[in-house]
Order: sequence, then structure tokens, then C-alpha cells
Amino acid sequence: MRFRRRDFMLGAAALAGSAAAAPAGGGVAAGEVTVAGPALEFKPGVTGAFDVWLKWGDFDGHEDARFEVEHASGVAGYALSQSHNPGWHFLGTYNLDRASRVLATNRGAWNQPNLRAPAGADALKLAPVKPRTIERRAGGLMTVVELNVGDELRFTCADGRTRRLRLTGTSAAPTRREGLAITEFSFTQEYEIDGRRESFTCTVPSSDFMGRPFERDGLLLWPDAVQDIFADCGGFEIEKDFRHVAGTCRPMRRARLMLQDAAVGRICPDKCLWWYGEKFWPLSPEQCYMGRDCWMGTWYEWRTFPSPRGNEVHCGIDINMPRSSPLQTPIALDGQHYFHSLKKGNNNNRWRGVRRWNAAETWWLQSHHIDTPYLVPEDVPLAAGVRYALSGGQWAGDFCHTHFNLRTFTYSTAADGERAEESFWVNPGVLFWQMQRDFPLPPRKPVVDVTAADAHPAALAMRMKPGAGSKGPVSVTRRGNVAFFKFDPTRKLDAGVEFFFDGWRVVEFREISGDCAAGTLEKGGAKASFAVRANAQRRYLRQGAAGAVYAPVYDLGNGAPLLVKAAFGAEGGEPLKTLDGFDWCYERFNLG
Repeated sequence: MRFRRRDFMLGAAALAGSAAAAPAGGGVAAGEVTVAGPALEFKPGVTGAFDVWLKWGDFDGHEDARFEVEHASGVAGYALSQSHNPGWHFLGTYNLDRASRVLATNRGAWNQPNLRAPAGADALKLAPVKPRTIERRAGGLMTVVELNVGDELRFTCADGRTRRLRLTGTSAAPTRREGLAITEFSFTQEYEIDGRRESFTCTVPSSDFMGRPFERDGLLLWPDAVQDIFADCGGFEIEKDFRHVAGTCRPMRRARLMLQDAAVGRICPDKCLWWYGEKFWPLSPEQCYMGRDCWMGTWYEWRTFPSPRGNEVHCGIDINMPRSSPLQTPIALDGQHYFHSLKKGNNNNRWRGVRRWNAAETWWLQSHHIDTPYLVPEDVPLAAGVRYALSGGQWAGDFCHTHFNLRTFTYSTAADGERAEESFWVNPGVLFWQMQRDFPLPPRKPVVDVTAADAHPAALAMRMKPGAGSKGPVSVTRRGNVAFFKFDPTRKLDAGVEFFFDGWRVVEFREISGDCAAGTLEKGGAKASFAVRANAQRRYLRQGAAGAVYAPVYDLGNGAPLLVKAAFGAEGGEPLKTLDGFDWCYERFNLG
């Protein structure tokens, strides 16, 4: 059946056309409530826990149409694809009250107007929540499910044995703070697995959470998120991109889980090539933008924190890399395009690759901050291993990086015979885990504290001094040939900060950017290269005296600390590589 499309757009008539649901048969306990469009907002007018579904027919709609649910405890938002994607679309499980609303807008990802087409919907379905039994079978693709407490997953392994996983509880709590900022938190998923209680706790951010699974009796499990983290569910974080609905970490049900039969041991049947030029494993938070923007890492701006929005979690993994780093397709793709681009009037180049594994499962692979020009034409298939873009720089903020996303889609048939879709943003670290299994890289060198005697002589000789009119304590940490400085000012406007290399003469100085410089030091015939980088607060480094580097501007509205990394080594050696942002994370190295 082809449904007649009902268009509606957010504008002057935003509150017009409200439709109130009348419970079928006088009550919702007996079944489902369906409200037909047209409407801009649906006001069901019911109370209780419901699965919320939207339905529309086949049309050339926008692939990032924004929908929101105002529920009893807050607001949640998701972007759904309406581009030739008819049927029922899951919007989440919510506790609704009489004031709850389901809204559709003509805004898309990053809260930008859907210029191609407005949003449309034909029906809203509310299904009273009750414990579910989900049947899945191990195959070439990992299984992605979201569960409410009491739901049971029956997972049939390759050997024919059926494993029973019933969600019994979830929780989350901050584990480290810096002032009002939450710099680390943990969450837990609790199960009965074949009648035995199991608990899985993840720490965010951590290398383990960036891809490594738990292994339990022949199962590989990646606990991905729980609703307890999020403010609208009583938690302590909000979505960084909620105001954009660019991607949403918040599960639509109580917990999200990825799993696979360990005997299969893969997340997909294809071998996964390295998406970018990685050099070692495992991934670590220090490789991410400001050490924060890993999957669900907490973002907070020193300039504006504490913001009215509070702590914000990040959907995706931002990996530091030099501008114009080459990216290649990790797997073969059925199609790919830029859903945002500068030439379309957007603020960034954001690329999406689509792989349709079968009739029931599709993946989206995304990379953002793509530099121009584009390397391959859009809307054509690509084989695995094709260099499709140069990345790292476009609208990348203070550190060149690329944003990576993974979204999974599962299709089934609803009771009315229409197709039903559930889509989830998931931790893209699982892709990098598979890349490492298919094409192993050497282990990452551990980051350890060393005694001063083990550090580079130039690192030992460097010291930081507040400039004239500046006051505050200076702390220094040394790790190998790298020195980390933290300066907590007592004034919000400081005249400057000087970095001295006692006994070493600056014989070469290169300003890379306003907060990054490099050069060469000399002492008694010995030479050393150095690289200095301030945190992203628009200081302007320049050479001062022969043995000093000067940051004359220190102007922050909230008096955030100045944090500096200085690396040293043989002339032309490793330190210069720090300029592109690899292993640069000032908070995690300096807050403890």
C-alpha cells in the first residue's frame, strides 16, 4: 500500500494541526493506539510506558529528518531517514504523560534546514511496553540490540546452542571530575546469561572501551550505552549533538548491546582495512580531539563551561591526524555521498558510505571534516581500499582530526505487514577492533611516568614563568621526553607566560599556528628539536629572548588554566610529529 504523504514544516504554524489520540476500545492496556496525520505535533494524551513508532509512505524525503519526543522526564531527539524508506520506524521507549508530544520538524542533522524536502509522517503508533523475547542467530554480522529491563535475547550460536541473555539492571555514575566538568564516568549492564548473573562495567574514556569486547563463555560482548547516563533519564550527561541531532548516543531503550559468537569472531564477513593511516594499537583517548571526543566522551568548553547545557557526550570518535590525511574505504560500499558539503552551503564536508549486507541489515560509515577537492565522484559504489578523501582539517576546530561514525539498521516485518526499521548509532571502535584483527599493528608504547634523570636534558631545563602582572601556581609533569605544564591564574586577564630553556639557546623558531611552535635548541654544541603547544585558547606564541618562548595573550572569560605540552628530542626527530595533534591530551595528563 502506498500511503498518501502528509507534509508539514516547522514555521509560523508550528502549533497548528495538533492531533489528540483516543485510546482504542477505551483504554491502551488492550493494544496499540494509532493516530493518523496530518499533524506537525502529535499529542497522544495518554500516561504510561510506550514504544513509539512513526509510519510514512515511500517518497523522496530527507535522510536526516529530525523527530523529537517530549516525554515525562525530558526531551529526546533522533534523525531518521525518510528517503525512499517506507514503513514503521522506531523512535524509542518512553514514559509518557498527558503533556507529552511527538514532534517532527523541517530541520535535519546539525539543525540545518532540510532544503530538499520537509519531514512527513502518516501515523503514530504507541505500543504499551511489556517484556519482549528477541530471537537472533549468529552470522557474519555482529548483532546489535537494545533491551529494556526484563527483555530476553535468545541468541543462537553457530554450533546450534541458544544462549539466553536477560537484562536485569543498568546504572551509571561519574568517577572523576575537574570542577563541574565530568572527565570520566562508568556504566554497568547486568544480565542473567543462561541463568547465571553477569555484570559488565565500562569506563569512559578508556582504551578498553574504544573497541575491546568482553568475552564470556563463547560470546563476544560490547556493552555500548545505558539510558542512566543521560539527563532526560535521570542521569548526568546530555547529547553534545542533541541540538543538532547529528548522531545520538542515547539508547532508544534502557541498554544497547553489540555481540557476536566468539567462534565466528568477526563483526562483519569482509576483512576490514585500516580506515586511515594508523600506526599502533590500541586506540586511546589521548588520540582523540582534546582527549574528550571518543565515543560518549564528555565534552566541555573551557571558554563557556559551565554552560547551561552541562556536560555533553560525543557521538562518534574524533581521531587526531594531520590535515589532508588520506582515508580509504575499510570495506566495499554500495554507494557513498556527501550529505553535507561546502558546495551545498553547509559548514563542513561530511561523507557517508552505505553497505547493504542483506535485505535485513544495512550499515552507514561516516567520516567528517573532509578536505577539498573530493577524490572520487559521489553516488557510485566503491571497492574496499579505495582512497576516497583527504581529511582532518575542514571545520576541525583547534586540532586537526577526523570524526568517524557507524550506524546500523535492522529491518523486519510489522504485524500489519509493513516493513519495520530500528536504527542505532554505535561505538565505531568495534570497526577499529576488527581492523586490528585483520591487519595487526604493533602494540602502542605504554605511557609511564619517569624520573627526571630519564627525561631529555632539554626537558629538564625547561621552566615556565608567569609574565608581568600574572599570578598563579605552576605545576610540571614530565613523561619521557615530554613536559606538561599547568598554570592556574588568579586573574582572568593575564599579560603573558614565558617558557625558558635554561642554558639552551633558541637557534631556530617556527610559529606553526597561534598556539603551536617548533624549533631547535643548542647548548655546548649539542642540539635538540622542540615543539611547544598550548591548549586551544588562542594564545600567540613567539620567540622572546634567546632562551625563551613567549605567549603574550592570555584572555579567558572564565579563568581556565593554561595547559602546555613541550616535546624534545634529537634534531628533526619525533617531537615535531606532535604538531599534528597525535597523543596530545592536556586534561588527562595534567588534571591528576
